[in-house]
Amino acid sequence: MIALSAVTITTGTAEDVLTVPSSAITTTGRASTVTVLQDGARRTVSVETGLAGNSTTEVRSGLSEGDVVVLSSTSSDSSSSSNSRGVPGMGGMGAPMGGGR
Repeated sequence: MIALSAVTITTGTAEDVLTVPSSAITTTGRASTVTVLQDGARRTVSVETGLAGNSTTEVRSGLSEGDVVVLSSTSSDSSSSSNSRGVPGMGGMGAPMGGGR
């Protein structure tokens, strides 16, 4: 008889950090950017990223809580407010939007 089991290895945790959906981040070489909506216009800003989870990534600098991040979408434009807590999938406890640092 063969027994199978799933294993999860946590390599780091982060709580009370600013996170955005990983799909919102564009990385070229070592430079990462996100597109934000300011005064009705899209603007690309440089960000420093930290821990990355299954679907979100920590942003250490370049964004502030409440910034509106534009997500890439082929069907329609969408946006997300950058104010989550924790990095789900990295051992951090993800919280509903409205948390923050």
